[in-house]
Amino acid sequence: VTAKAVVGRDRPASPYAVISEDGFSFPSGHATGTAAVALLCAWILTRWVINSWPGKVLAWSIAVGLTGAVGFSRVYLGVHYVSDVLAGWLLGAAWA
Repeated sequence: VTAKAVVGRDRPASPYAVISEDGFSFPSGHATGTAAVALLCAWILTRWVINSWPGKVLAWSIAVGLTGAVGFSRVYLGVHYVSDVLAGWLLGAAWA
């Protein structure tokens, strides 16, 4: 919320948006939250729960895939620019 207020970037123009959102665009809160939660979950699972190498690869693949899908959806729906999503991913990874 603080980063959105400081940067104050408007969302993409309405003709390109599939859905309408209010507020500022940069960084993507969905991308930030998904990256933070998915990375933390994968790390916890592969650190203490999953011992096999294929299981660890699967857990990290799911985390990265889910994070990527959420980021792609934000751009596809027209509510964020690509740079908003990239910044959200970086912020979420740093938070995690």
